[in-house]
Amino acid sequence: MMKRKSVSIFKFSLACLVTISFVILQVLSPNKAGAKLMSKPTIKYTVVSQRWLTKEEIQKFEDAIGYKIAIKVRLTNDSDENIEYLSSSIHSRPLGYRWERKIGAKDWYFTPPSRGRDGVPGIEFTGIGYAWRVLPPHSSVEGEVLSYTSKDEEFAFSTFVRNNPEDSMCEIVSDVIRPLFDR
Repeated sequence: MMKRKSVSIFKFSLACLVTISFVILQVLSPNKAGAKLMSKPTIKYTVVSQRWLTKEEIQKFEDAIGYKIAIKVRLTNDSDENIEYLSSSIHSRPLGYRWERKIGAKDWYFTPPSRGRDGVPGIEFTGIGYAWRVLPPHSSVEGEVLSYTSKDEEFAFSTFVRNNPEDSMCEIVSDVIRPLFDR
């Protein structure tokens, strides 16, 4: 009787070990669907920080717009492939739009009328003043966006990315922030 229990326990343990080994091999072994899933780019556009502009910085601008703060944004490429992003031909900061809405609202009330259909930059992002720059795999680029402040609004920022010149572009929107207020 004791021998049968030992053999049964051994067979059950062996069956469990074989099953667990099979599952581990399935998870770890590459397959076409898994490889495709892993090769999709993971692109993030985030707000890193905000700061008040100095008096010297404010003097550089005519205060018609009311710039008071600089918001640092970061575009990160966590994929294994190069991507291209829209920037100025002068600097490497990603370019796009500022989205605005009242705090707590669902809909954004400011989207530039020239942008055409969603996900496509407007005519203001064409010409020699703009360039598509390459962002290598596992890297990021940062820059500052100048902005005004508002106690009852929140902002988000967007930029445009693509895999290569033949691909269609995609608009990526940052996380939502409330700008600094009450200096």
